[in-house]
Amino acid sequence: GNHLFANAKALVFAGCYFEGSEVTRWLGTGLRILARELPEQVLPDGGQFELSPMYHALAFEDLLDLVNLADAFPGRIDTAVVDSWRQTAIRMWRWLRVMTHPDGELAFFNDTAIGVAPSNGELEAYALRLGIEAPEGEPFERSGTSGQGDGGASLDTLRTGGQGGGEATFGGLRTGGDGAGSVEDADPGAGLIHLPGSGYLRLSHGPATLFLDCARIGPDYLPGHAHADQLSFELSIGARRVLVNTGIDRYGTDAERVRQRGTAAHNCVVVDGQDSAEVWSGFRVARRGYPLDLVATKSEASLEVACSHTGYRRLPGRVVHRRRWRLEAGQLLIEDRLSGRFGQAEAWFHLHPDIVVKLDDPRKARISLPDGRLIGLSIEGGSARLQPSQWRPGFGRSLDTQVVVVALNDTGLTTIWRW
Repeated sequence: GNHLFANAKALVFAGCYFEGSEVTRWLGTGLRILARELPEQVLPDGGQFELSPMYHALAFEDLLDLVNLADAFPGRIDTAVVDSWRQTAIRMWRWLRVMTHPDGELAFFNDTAIGVAPSNGELEAYALRLGIEAPEGEPFERSGTSGQGDGGASLDTLRTGGQGGGEATFGGLRTGGDGAGSVEDADPGAGLIHLPGSGYLRLSHGPATLFLDCARIGPDYLPGHAHADQLSFELSIGARRVLVNTGIDRYGTDAERVRQRGTAAHNCVVVDGQDSAEVWSGFRVARRGYPLDLVATKSEASLEVACSHTGYRRLPGRVVHRRRWRLEAGQLLIEDRLSGRFGQAEAWFHLHPDIVVKLDDPRKARISLPDGRLIGLSIEGGSARLQPSQWRPGFGRSLDTQVVVVALNDTGLTTIWRW
């Protein structure tokens, strides 16, 4: 994983800074590891394979450091190798732009915190200093603010079956049976962007920016930084985060670390009090689910994504959760459907600490943003309550906030967020 990549980078650095026969072996070993691991760890869409935006940013920095090193020691590393690093850096840069909120910071999926990796603006400036060609689209400080993007495009649909298999096309994007592919239009202001290898999507319509997790939890053999967060999402209105996953403030093996990785710490549906993936200890996952039947559609009026996951199939009732998001002018509609037998289910919607919420009754809430903008929440098929929560922007930092918890009356729930 990322540790092996960083160790290979260290060998290459040592192999360039020093001289001697042993040093030559260091350089050769480091380059061989990188040649093997770079295609493994950087997905075709540019994402780092552990599916953490924070670790992606750290890996992007590592790759930029390698390009910088090669420029400082011309002739030590084959030109073709350095050229391949530069091309990979462009793909990683593009991915990072897509997974960046309009406030310039990362979306919180899996182990992600602010202040560990260099800021996105710093990484962008570093890449430009190295002469790496910037991907198309807005820079970080302006991403996601451009009206309705390409909302006027004709109807397009993406469908994948199984765990993302089946060939599909969407808006000039093509994915293969393994979910591989590239993002041809990665302008964060565009209406709908699918990162097919990673499984994340970004929807933009008017002032709203929506990030969706329709991904695996990470590599099957390396889930150390994974959370039980499948079908979670985050929402920004303008440059304000509104609905957030709660983040992390620690590593280690205590119960709080496990809780922060659990399903209830994310904008997810919790079935019978269980996590959708069996996270345990600090960096372990036992049984886990996979995404199913992703469908993404965009029209002149709306952007719509639906996906299922199998994380609750391990339960006696073999439950499958399907969630549909529809983003259109002035509102976000979310439908949750559960198939199979279960005792109780709850949808958790965590609010950013700057957001004020008032519950008028179990089916209606009013939400106030710091800029005075109001969001109305309507609930069909469930009853809501407010309870304390916390948002963790970084290690050692935890801010009080609130979460709207909606108990499903039956197998279906619809929540409508209007602004």
